[in-house]
Amino acid sequence: MVEQVVNHGDLALMNALWDGEVVALLDFEFAVFGPVEIDLCRLVCEARVSEDGQRVDSEAGAAAVEIAARYMDPVHGRALIHGAAVLDQLRDLDIWLARDRPEERVDDWRPCRLLTDLLDAEGGYLAPLLR
Repeated sequence: MVEQVVNHGDLALMNALWDGEVVALLDFEFAVFGPVEIDLCRLVCEARVSEDGQRVDSEAGAAAVEIAARYMDPVHGRALIHGAAVLDQLRDLDIWLARDRPEERVDDWRPCRLLTDLLDAEGGYLAPLLR
């Protein structure tokens, strides 16, 4: 059985207070009990994806991948982080759909772009963790 933990559910820099290091996490409206991969997928996304949904190679991204690899379940981690990432982007897609901006092309929406990449054989921004 996979270990269950309390996950923040929206782990992002905007939900942390800083004073040289993290002092506190905020905004627990999406908190959930489940596998740690729920928060790890968001951590990797925040560090490896730009605001417009393009993959970015950076030191932060490499560190996030290293952290995720260290804490993922050794047996089921790849499937769990991939599934959590797809569900995370579906939640974001729901938010984008509510914006009701018909002039925008759906293909340009960040969650649409990320979902398409995640469902590709390479695994999108999670590729280093899915090998």
